[in-house]
Amino acid sequence: MPELEIHTVGGGYYLYDIFSYLAAFTSSANFNALLYGGIVAGLLVAAFQVALFGSIRSALTYFLGTALVLGIGVGPKAKVIVMDSTVPLGIYGIVDNVPWSVAFVGSLTSRTSDALTDTMETLLAAPDDLTYQSSGMMFGATILSQSTRWRAVTPLVQEGLVNFMENCIVDGSLVGIVPTGRLANTGYLNSFITNNVPLSLAYYDPVLDATTTCTDGWPQIQNRITEEVNKVLLQKAAAKYAGTPSLNLVAAGNKMGSTLSQFQNFIGSTSATAVTSIRQSMLLIAMDDSIQRLIASSGNNAAMTAYQAARTEAQTSASYSAVGISALRWVPLLKIVFEALYYAAFPIAMVLMMTPLVWTVLKGYFGGFVWLAAWDPLTAILHSMVMKASSGYYREAMGQYNGTSIDYVMSFANYLGVRAVERL
Repeated sequence: MPELEIHTVGGGYYLYDIFSYLAAFTSSANFNALLYGGIVAGLLVAAFQVALFGSIRSALTYFLGTALVLGIGVGPKAKVIVMDSTVPLGIYGIVDNVPWSVAFVGSLTSRTSDALTDTMETLLAAPDDLTYQSSGMMFGATILSQSTRWRAVTPLVQEGLVNFMENCIVDGSLVGIVPTGRLANTGYLNSFITNNVPLSLAYYDPVLDATTTCTDGWPQIQNRITEEVNKVLLQKAAAKYAGTPSLNLVAAGNKMGSTLSQFQNFIGSTSATAVTSIRQSMLLIAMDDSIQRLIASSGNNAAMTAYQAARTEAQTSASYSAVGISALRWVPLLKIVFEALYYAAFPIAMVLMMTPLVWTVLKGYFGGFVWLAAWDPLTAILHSMVMKASSGYYREAMGQYNGTSIDYVMSFANYLGVRAVERL
């Protein structure tokens, strides 16, 4: 049984199921019954044409086409290797007993498209993990915005982090121990807290089930956050590549972290590693939660209303600054939909090829794969343009003047704006 590779960008999850369906359905008695029905209908139409119009040539053309389709399109089978460039190892899955004809045409056109797209992206000079083939459309550009929602996945760790931020940092800023201006604008909360952790305050640590001083608790929290960063990467990778057979979760998590790091380098961020960025997000979210909890427990409804209004304004204004680009996310998804539909329509196309429409259907159906092959190279160009445009939105949201140059960092003052970039 020949082996044929079908290349896709982000469509492995769908195509694997489609080819499994094709393998099962085309080997069943139901498929054979449909073919027999198509042949009977075709013979009746051909006999009708010969009897009424004397179209012997049309009948011979029909018989020749049907014999060709039956010989090549139905009998031979192939092993299809679904190659999805967005999954960690590139191979999504293998399906046996797929009709050779559709597998061959799909392999030929998709491999050509893949080679052309790879060449174009090499010339466009994007970082490896940010290319359309590697991460899919816009994933590299949206992962930074998505990371602003990533909090500690262990409930007790998250609770302890919020307690620490409320009782040590927020309370410290209220009594003048922690410098509020620097707290709101620093892009390095981890270092800032290390240098400014209050000596005279304490908090309840649910992990230890004890009250501890801020200075004693902070080193333990740092270690927990580092562990939580790894956990959240694995969690998000498992969600992104859900359904992938034999998924190497560690490799998937590393790939996601590498994508985040490379995009931060791409936009010129000064905290350009996945660990520092996710750690910053966890600290920012914990501080936001602690402020809301502090205001809510104080019973000051006016303060809560003002704070929520400020959060909404910061997030909405950044969203409106780039409205309209969301349609670009549908470009690769639409291609995957058409790709899946073309492969799934093979049994219907085969039945129609048993009729005098054989040559029209043959040209239209298999010619459509050539049209699909043109999508990836064009989408790669579009992806490159969008990546460059999105970097501008992130720079606008993250830029802070340090007196001599612009630092691109995520702080409490701007992280809602960074979060809003994903909603372009």
